[in-house]
Amino acid sequence: MGKIRKLILSRNQEIKDGYLKAIKEEKLLETIMDELAKEHAIGKFYIRTILKEQGIEISRKTEYDRSDRLELSTRDSEIVDLFNLEIDPDEIAAKFEITSTRVRQILRDKLGKSFKTPKLKNKLDDIKKDLHDGMSYELIVDKYGKNIIKQIKYNLNFNVFKKSLEYKIKDIVKMSKSGKPPKDIAKKHSVTRDYVYTILHGNGIRSKISTDDKTKRDKIIVQAKKDGMNVDDIAKKHKLTSTMVRIILSKEKVK
Repeated sequence: MGKIRKLILSRNQEIKDGYLKAIKEEKLLETIMDELAKEHAIGKFYIRTILKEQGIEISRKTEYDRSDRLELSTRDSEIVDLFNLEIDPDEIAAKFEITSTRVRQILRDKLGKSFKTPKLKNKLDDIKKDLHDGMSYELIVDKYGKNIIKQIKYNLNFNVFKKSLEYKIKDIVKMSKSGKPPKDIAKKHSVTRDYVYTILHGNGIRSKISTDDKTKRDKIIVQAKKDGMNVDDIAKKHKLTSTMVRIILSKEKVK
């Protein structure tokens, strides 16, 4: 038998002996598991597995049959109440000085395996309405919080940011088709005009740049060239062809 295997067997025996001793001392099961896990630097679930291999089956209780059952029952009711008030399970765990995993176990026992889903679906319905009404992603995050947005993404497979972007692009295109200038579109959505032009070009709309915007753009291009930026990089930055950049520079007599 290898040296490592001997060490593992010895450790597992120590865990069994420690468990049986703690049971005789009438310690609480959760306390025993915490102490064994800490002593041997392994997870509590692994402790349970090791004990099972040693012939000790620890059944999970569906009802409290301990002397502190009233206290635990009250605690669990408070946990459910806090969750219904939209307190995050991690915060609840910190309040009661238990693990987040234990909090979620209690919630599953009291509210069912999909305890998050009903509340999240209601939130998602509200968010969808806000998106439809034109609320920006930033305002939605402020209203509902990043944690809710994240939970909706991973539990309901709905990407709020992606959907918000779809609504924004649709509105930019709609505004352009109705005759709104890029400057006004950019102001409404708190983006740059270059971003608006990019969206419009991507949707097959070639919005004609205004005289003022063209003058400002050309001055920026000229200055960039004087500062040493090459033509290709300037063209890429302004979403122009290199030939067009050279024409602009030629008009300004910049080499």
